[in-house]
Amino acid sequence: MQFISENFWKTYRRTVYFDPINACYIKHFHYLNQDWYTDHVKIVNKYFPGYILNNKFNTAKNRMEFKYKAIEGQTFNDARYSYTYEQINSVFEYCIRDIERTWPYKLNDWALSNIIITPNNHVKYVDLDTFHDPTELPSKIKTVKQIKKDFEGGFQKTDWKKFVMWRKHNTCQKLLQQYGIIL
Repeated sequence: MQFISENFWKTYRRTVYFDPINACYIKHFHYLNQDWYTDHVKIVNKYFPGYILNNKFNTAKNRMEFKYKAIEGQTFNDARYSYTYEQINSVFEYCIRDIERTWPYKLNDWALSNIIITPNNHVKYVDLDTFHDPTELPSKIKTVKQIKKDFEGGFQKTDWKKFVMWRKHNTCQKLLQQYGIIL
């Protein structure tokens, strides 16, 4: 098992490992929250079937454990890959269509590193930890604005010029105008 990362928040930490033999990511949330755990497992299994391979509410170790299926492909923030305006638009549209599919549940974290482009050019989410109750972003319009904001933040780190040109692209403007967002 390969150590990937460890994140610390005010009240807990999360460690992530990769198991190359079973092609899965293992996440340990070093705290217990029965409501979040139950809700997370139920809605991820409903909207992303097969993504959670195994889960355990481990009171003996005071942690929640998940095995998530590894998704083959490139993360959308991979600087080695040059995306066309059409591909950026396609990923943005996927995020919006996915909100329509899962509403009132949604991802809440559209960092470019949480989006995978598969070898056959399908878009997939990874890191579904924030996929839960819609209380943080109460409307679809605010959610679309948050996706736009997360894309802006991600492209500032990788290819800001391309993102600015994409925003000026006609298809992007039409898409955002559907939600009443003017650039």
